[in-house]
Amino acid sequence: MTERSLTRRSVLAAGSAGALAATAGCVGEGAVLGMQNGASNPTAAVLEDRSGTFALTGTAKYRATKLAIEEINRDGGILGEELEV
Repeated sequence: MTERSLTRRSVLAAGSAGALAATAGCVGEGAVLGMQNGASNPTAAVLEDRSGTFALTGTAKYRATKLAIEEINRDGGILGEELEV
């Protein structure tokens, strides 16, 4: 049995994959959510608790999602458009 270590690269890869999967659910009929009404950039909403009891986990998930969106935008966005949070 091999021992696996948690690296920054594996965390970023998992976060990016999760953000991409979540964003993929927003694509339908060639349009990205937020662009049907003539918006300039597609919009991604992040709904996480960043205060109160659940802030301990919610803040980390919010930051990881924002980091993943920044990486997606750096790589050209989705359908050639940058995501806005």
